[in-house]
Amino acid sequence: VPVYEQSVDVSKQEAITRDNVPVEVDGVVFFEVKDTEEDVMDAVVNVGDYRKQTLNYATSILRDLVGKKELDDLLQRRGEIGDEIKRKLDSKTDSFGVNVKDVEIQNINLPEKMERAMAAQAEAERERRAKITSARGELQASARIRVAADVLGDGGYKLRTLETVDNVAKENS
Repeated sequence: VPVYEQSVDVSKQEAITRDNVPVEVDGVVFFEVKDTEEDVMDAVVNVGDYRKQTLNYATSILRDLVGKKELDDLLQRRGEIGDEIKRKLDSKTDSFGVNVKDVEIQNINLPEKMERAMAAQAEAERERRAKITSARGELQASARIRVAADVLGDGGYKLRTLETVDNVAKENS
């Protein structure tokens, strides 16, 4: 039985997040058989195929945790979720002499419709910020024009009106 670090790929697992979004998640588990005679015997005799057993536990825990997380958490806290899977998996595999070193969540695939919806939401957010920035600029410009109007009298408002008409004409041509 090799006691050096090994890895197994957790193939794509379909699961539904707590907020009912179907996702496909895959990852990698890094582990080693503990270096005592008793642990080696547990890994070989009591379990048989310790690699397969480790993979089965990892798959089950991954699907369970995905079902308890919302999509945003899954996307933003990938490392923390991998650590949580590692802790749970290590407690399961400890009984047959396997020490889990790390669990990495590699890919989180969303349905295409969800990706398009998220892209549209991000675009709407960028447009909202642009409008706010533009409105702030207009507010600052109007404050300066008010100061200029105080200096120029009624002519200041007429200048602003002509400037606005000029800008509209440029945009429409």
